[in-house]
Amino acid sequence: MSVGGLQVLAVLFALAGVGCGADESGLLVRFLSDRTIPDEAETLEVVIADGADGTVLDVATYDLVPLAAFPATLGVVRGPDTPAEIRIEATLRVGDEAVASGGAVTTFLDGANRQVDVQLVE
Repeated sequence: MSVGGLQVLAVLFALAGVGCGADESGLLVRFLSDRTIPDEAETLEVVIADGADGTVLDVATYDLVPLAAFPATLGVVRGPDTPAEIRIEATLRVGDEAVASGGAVTTFLDGANRQVDVQLVE
């Protein structure tokens, strides 16, 4: 997916590569939870927004069933119009019910790949 140059790589596995963006900055976001898949967590909704003004840059929902266990990992690559600071919000769902959530504010570092952990709690 790409919105405003932001690329979200739908990689929900234990390891994920982060591709090249405008300045080759990337994030490896690990979503952590004590919940079991699929009984206590079926899907993960991720919202990525501008860290300064809250403008939503991307929204996606991922099926966790193929993953089987946490952590879930997502690669995010900075595009030419992506702000340096972003907010990542995530919600775990069973059916339509939100069962846990969490978030983090982080920054891209020029030319570097960083890991960010998001703990999902009730």
